[in-house]
Amino acid sequence: MEKTKTKYPGVRTTTHRTRKHNGKPDKCFFIRYYYRINNTTKEKEEVVGWTSEGMDAKRASIERARLQLNQRMGEGAQTLKERRKNARAKSEESQRVVEAAEKKSIPFERLFLNHYLPNAKTNKKASSTNREISLFENWINPCIGRLPLHKIKLEHLDELKEGMTKKGLAPRTVLYALAVIRQVFNWADRYDWYSGPNPISRVKKPSVNNGRLRFLTRDEVAQLLDALKDANQEVYEQALLSLHCGLRAGEVFNLIWSAVDTNNGTLIILDPKNGKNRVAYLTQETRLMFRRKKAGKANEYVFTNKDGGKIKEISRVYERVVKELGFNKDIKDSRLRVCFHTLRATYASYLSQAGVELIEIRDRLGHSDLKMVSRYAHSDPERSKKTVKVFDDFEPDKPKVIFSKK
Repeated sequence: MEKTKTKYPGVRTTTHRTRKHNGKPDKCFFIRYYYRINNTTKEKEEVVGWTSEGMDAKRASIERARLQLNQRMGEGAQTLKERRKNARAKSEESQRVVEAAEKKSIPFERLFLNHYLPNAKTNKKASSTNREISLFENWINPCIGRLPLHKIKLEHLDELKEGMTKKGLAPRTVLYALAVIRQVFNWADRYDWYSGPNPISRVKKPSVNNGRLRFLTRDEVAQLLDALKDANQEVYEQALLSLHCGLRAGEVFNLIWSAVDTNNGTLIILDPKNGKNRVAYLTQETRLMFRRKKAGKANEYVFTNKDGGKIKEISRVYERVVKELGFNKDIKDSRLRVCFHTLRATYASYLSQAGVELIEIRDRLGHSDLKMVSRYAHSDPERSKKTVKVFDDFEPDKPKVIFSKK
């Protein structure tokens, strides 16, 4: 590409072969100058810009003069490349300052809707995100939606908690709303939208007694399994696994074929809720169930959805069958209603009734402490009836020693 001198020293130009600007060939301007690096003087030629970018010979000469001045003064950028690099860095730093200011001032509402929620929809079940949206719209947003995160204080959260309680919402629902706020703060901290303590940590949490008290009798178990088998074979198999092996729904859905060992009668429960892998033990019926199924590849899920992917929710077939059997008729308290988790609770109840120690039940269920399994210690109805009968047989005119001291 041939360069043409201009009337300005050290400034040369070339013409683009095809591109036009304002009806004339577009021109590119170069500057040539000397600079020192490592005690050595070098000559350098750099492109300053095009006519279409607003450049001309005079402006190119000014750029060259600035660099020469920097070289004589021994400060600032010594080359055009270096000056452009410094300009980019300054621009990027300005952009970071602007972004930091924007992040600090963004209201909770915008952060939740535009940033947190899309992430939650990707990583959570639809039912979970729908519940979070409902809590946000009805309770969280009216209370703190207009506030930036750094201005949300303990008094705002106490106001939210008290308002929900006065409206008669269950402690569990209030706790869930607070958990949503906590997760938003955690997300913001993780992605540098917020730094500082999570204000939820200072809120006194409402006490929740959410332990399920419903266990299935053996007759109810037989009814349920028979009905599920008629309705859907896979849902029946999932229920059987939970009932016979004490698996959570998520553990059933996470089960892969390489974790199933019918010869030794074991299942490897990977990445459970508490994070501690464990071994579950197959009954004769569940061994036969696996042997009847067509095994997949080692890393394939045992149970899959219609697209061959991982199942994320309990099938509606299960809910429909429970409803048809009338197990939840006229029952409002969720702790007394039959759900999929009732199968796992029934498993633990049967172990307790068989005299299995609580420590062993804890290990079978994969709990971290005995508090989680203490409710099963009193789940033997026959034992409880015998205790009550001691008092029923007591006659005031014929005193008996009910409790003896030793």
